[in-house]
Amino acid sequence: MSLLSTSSSAAVLAHVPTSAGFVAGFIHPFAGADHLLAMMAIGWLAARLPGRLAWLPPAGFVGASLLGGLLAFRMPGLAWMEWGIAASVLLLGLAVMAAASLKQRDLLVVATGLALTGIAHGYAHVNEANHAASQFFVGFMVATALLHGLGYLGGRGLARRWQWLGPAMGGAMSLFGVTLLLA
Repeated sequence: MSLLSTSSSAAVLAHVPTSAGFVAGFIHPFAGADHLLAMMAIGWLAARLPGRLAWLPPAGFVGASLLGGLLAFRMPGLAWMEWGIAASVLLLGLAVMAAASLKQRDLLVVATGLALTGIAHGYAHVNEANHAASQFFVGFMVATALLHGLGYLGGRGLARRWQWLGPAMGGAMSLFGVTLLLA
């Protein structure tokens, strides 16, 4: 088994919660590299936006995750949502990689559009928790917001000091997204 398939399989397996409580939901985004990278990338992109506009990508992602969770209650079993999560890792990686060269208005459009990948993330988590997800989902949303904040702080602090870091991280994240899609 190749290293790429091993690393992507581990991330996909992290999507299955062991319980539906708040703590399990809070820990979940930290347990899978796909979630961790996607949440941090939204914050990193937000850090490239001025003032109050910086709230738009994280708020859009959280709002879209809530919509995705509600959709899972109404339409359980849509298997393609896992592909949406994998695609979000690839697309967010590409956005982080290109963020330094994008104008702010372009970055706002990209970040807002990518925040919609939250639908796939929210759907998958409610669906996988077998709809006993209220506490799990609340924990997941709190951790998501925390990771957005950490990505934002990293984007504000590190990106100014080491301008090569965003493109390097975005490129690595994009490659990981490709492995998830191919797994």
